Amino acid sequence: MHDAAALRNPLFISTFAKTKRLRMGKNKMRPKKANALKGVLDDYEAQLRSKQYKYDRIDDSTLLLPLVGKIHVMTFERHDADFLRVFALFQGHDFKCSRSTLLESCNQINYDTKVVKVYLDEDGDVEISAEMFLDRSRYFAEIFQRHISTIDSCAMKLMRLTRPRE
Repeated sequence: MHDAAALRNPLFISTFAKTKRLRMGKNKMRPKKANALKGVLDDYEAQLRSKQYKYDRIDDSTLLLPLVGKIHVMTFERHDADFLRVFALFQGHDFKCSRSTLLESCNQINYDTKVVKVYLDEDGDVEISAEMFLDRSRYFAEIFQRHISTIDSCAMKLMRLTRPRE
């Protein structure tokens, strides 16, 4: 359930690879936990479909969503089906500034914004994530949209903060 152009995007490939790498080496779920997570993800997928979101399910706890030129990843902890994490990756070299300016800008956004974490990963790319606990929320689609809006707002703020001064 994805569009072909998004899948050819280098950031999609990078995001997919990093997401898979994050999943590598995790403990296998016990069958009861796996079934609980599958039920939660199935419920949330139905809500996403009802709101016309396109996505690609890459494993039993992760969805990739190409939205507005960015790839957002929705993931659940394998051992905690109530924990939702939505994130987007941005290539660090796209910000035309020094690493220290980028880090200071990430810190400022972390200070100013609720629920969001902005940081540099081990490759120097920026990850913006929104995390929260859900209890099989029937309002998942609305919460998800708020996460996406918050991530996008933080990305725009990061672009402004790192823009070269004239």
